[in-house]
Amino acid sequence: MKDWQPSQAYYAFASAAGCDTKNAYLHNGSKPIFDCLVETDAATLMNASADVSQSGSWATWAFLPVTDGKFIQSLPSKQLAQGNINGLNQLSGHNALEGAAFVSWNISTVNDLVDYLHATFPMLSNNDIAKILLYYPTNNGSVNPDDPTWATEGDSGATTLNQSTAATGQKQRAIAIYGETTFICPSYWLAEAYSNNMNGGKSWKYQFSIPNAYHGADGAGYVSWPYTGSYYSSDYILAFMQMLGNFIVNDNPSISNTLANGLSTGNASHNPASEWPDYSIYAPWLMDFNTTCPSIKMIGGLPYCTGPGEMNTFRLADAYTWEGGRGFRCDFWKSLAELVPE
Repeated sequence: MKDWQPSQAYYAFASAAGCDTKNAYLHNGSKPIFDCLVETDAATLMNASADVSQSGSWATWAFLPVTDGKFIQSLPSKQLAQGNINGLNQLSGHNALEGAAFVSWNISTVNDLVDYLHATFPMLSNNDIAKILLYYPTNNGSVNPDDPTWATEGDSGATTLNQSTAATGQKQRAIAIYGETTFICPSYWLAEAYSNNMNGGKSWKYQFSIPNAYHGADGAGYVSWPYTGSYYSSDYILAFMQMLGNFIVNDNPSISNTLANGLSTGNASHNPASEWPDYSIYAPWLMDFNTTCPSIKMIGGLPYCTGPGEMNTFRLADAYTWEGGRGFRCDFWKSLAELVPE
């Protein structure tokens, strides 16, 4: 059912690489397409791949892993739900605004959103699209460019369904949809799969929330040492790196109260990151990694919360009810797995 997508990309790729995709096999000496590709130099193939991806949907890739029954034997969401995993323990995280950099910025009305969903998920019917809008409820008004943007709390007030530091209304609705189905929900499914798994292991779950919290923005939190002061505070970076180290070495990401609160503060009062509970279906704990935002610094055209006085604010939350019921929406995406390329 999904074969037409990779097939169409394959023929476009072959054509961009200079292979004959129009004539029948052996017509005027034409070669099998695959043989032609094998004989083509690497630079030509790389450029052809880039050309095909850039000619498709905004900020997406033409070539992705597909469920072929061999290397990927079943839908990832299905395999994870069945507990078909390797390894023992698992730590999964996602960023608050995973989808912001991958969604077209010309979405202003609900009709724009519906058109975007049809283009992004071409195998979904009108009924399926209606279900998506049902699971991502907001009013159907057009985007007001004067509406203020801000980061949501996650467990109170406005939610990511129509509010963020990147956008509001229908545009943010699209960001939430793409971010969850592509990045965030798979991290939930991983956490569920490793929770109390058959190998005797556990899983832990977190969200990186320091604005802008775009896809990849968390990287500066664990590769910025020695400390440069460019992105996040030294207190945050030390805490996050120690958390990763503890998970790798001790199979548990919990860190000391002093590190969690910020080493420079000397504050040793209890912090939930010092006794980080593992994730389970019946207790879906999420650690929210955030800081105060004393000032905004523009780096690479994006705003980052940083500067003197930035303090760690780590807290536990219910991953299922987070951001207006994200766990329920991730369950919904499982039900559409057969129609969503994965």
